[in-house]
Amino acid sequence: MTAPRREAVVALYREGVEGLVTVGGRLTRDEWERPCCGEWTARDLAGHVLVVSGWYHQWLDRALGGHAAAPFVASELAVRNAAALGDLPDSSGPVRLQRFATSAWDYAGRVAEHWEVPYGFPYGRVPAGVHFGAAASEWNVHAWDLSTLTPGRHVPTDPALLYELLGTALAAGRTSLLPSRLSVGLARRSARRVAGKVTDPWSALLERTGRSP
Repeated sequence: MTAPRREAVVALYREGVEGLVTVGGRLTRDEWERPCCGEWTARDLAGHVLVVSGWYHQWLDRALGGHAAAPFVASELAVRNAAALGDLPDSSGPVRLQRFATSAWDYAGRVAEHWEVPYGFPYGRVPAGVHFGAAASEWNVHAWDLSTLTPGRHVPTDPALLYELLGTALAAGRTSLLPSRLSVGLARRSARRVAGKVTDPWSALLERTGRSP
């Protein structure tokens, strides 16, 4: 199964980061304190993406050190998200988002040099480049969350590929006891087949991640 062009994956990652920054730049001071992702306010969401980007750097550090096991199990994500958000300094939404963007761009540069390194994330083990596709989905979905506070909505240019990238990462992580190439190939084939049957991949991705588009 042919992998998506790396340039296309990177472009979607860029869209997600730029989407968050652009939407955040339109928010008023009052809007930063309004809920936009469950109980999270826009300021909370900016803190969350900053935390997650920091995790990505940590997980890549572990991978480059030869440790590709999951850093923690997926069932702990909600608790760890809440704890990490609570530990952040009490900074404004714009400051958090600026720090996120710097961290996210740095991470993209690092992964570009280590695309195939075995990488552990809460759902298993995949090549770093496969996880990078899931990161692209993460940023785009959260850009949509933030945009619910504005007249327009963030929509990526290739939601079908985003849907495939997230599905590939999750499925490959679950089958990571198999050889990496086989695991990723099977996961990509399955994700691409599912994505091809979806009539509105962006709505499907939002629903898959717990949103109501």
